[in-house]
Amino acid sequence: SAVTALPASIPTGRVLQVVNSTNGSNASTSTQSYVSYLTATITPSSTSNKIFIVFSGNGYANTKTIQVALFRGGVSDTRLNTSVVYNGSSSTTAYQTQPLGLSDVDSPSTTNAQTYTIGFRPVGGDVYAQIGEAGYSTVQNLTLMEIAG
Repeated sequence: SAVTALPASIPTGRVLQVVNSTNGSNASTSTQSYVSYLTATITPSSTSNKIFIVFSGNGYANTKTIQVALFRGGVSDTRLNTSVVYNGSSSTTAYQTQPLGLSDVDSPSTTNAQTYTIGFRPVGGDVYAQIGEAGYSTVQNLTLMEIAG
């Protein structure tokens, strides 16, 4: 049987590995500080590679605004990106679940394992925010893709 040699270099832009983390539980907070909800860890194979990060889920806040953020490390480490979802302007729309989404490209410049965390918090005075939909088992996803640099 013939042995096929691997290419000397991998073309840039190619996806080298994918890590997916899910959470089907609801989580809520009554604090203005970010609360950790979902994490995933990936180990880049080269210092020149990038990590493409995508989060999708749903949630709401009784302040009518929920803020979701992506961190390299934990919620007290480097914040990479933030998404704000406005739920509505009246008490009848304040608790309606809204889609949450966030993506970013990170250049960690290391071959050490990198953990990425989705944190969330309410924005405003009447403090309450939830990820997930009460009474339903919705699944939130955090996907990491190593991209050849």
